[in-house]
Amino acid sequence: ISDLKSNLLKRDSKAEEGEKSSENIFRSFFKIPDLRIGISIYNEEENKFTKLPYEKANIGSFILHNNEEIECCNAFLGCSLNMLLEGKESISISNVATFATIPGNEKFGQILLSQDVKSCIFTPVIKDNKLLGVIELVSATPRQLNSINANNLNLILPNIVDTLERY
Repeated sequence: ISDLKSNLLKRDSKAEEGEKSSENIFRSFFKIPDLRIGISIYNEEENKFTKLPYEKANIGSFILHNNEEIECCNAFLGCSLNMLLEGKESISISNVATFATIPGNEKFGQILLSQDVKSCIFTPVIKDNKLLGVIELVSATPRQLNSINANNLNLILPNIVDTLERY
């Protein structure tokens, strides 16, 4: 956890090195070798998810995929958007292929599958009851990520909150 905190505090490090180092720390913490991370920033005024706003950001977003921004009502396309935005609760999808067969989840499921995402967790980053963004943990292996991992993410979330608040 202290390695993650140190890495998040390094603003001037090369973005690619920072991303790889952060991913390695998350991989070690969760013991998942193919874990990848993404971040979506929430713009409350426009009700949109956007990519990190600074040029050196090399951490992508699995929610946004190839888009710079997307309206929240379109991002999850029928899945548990209210749980994330209003309830401020994590969304865990342990098997994306199964999730994609549920009516209303097909499009978002296909977006994830097209990025080789087979299991994932989307966790809201909240400060003072305000949604700042979403941390995205994904794996190419079904059932690697689940609600138990989502609970473990809460241990390191305060460090992530402090970092995202700066942007």
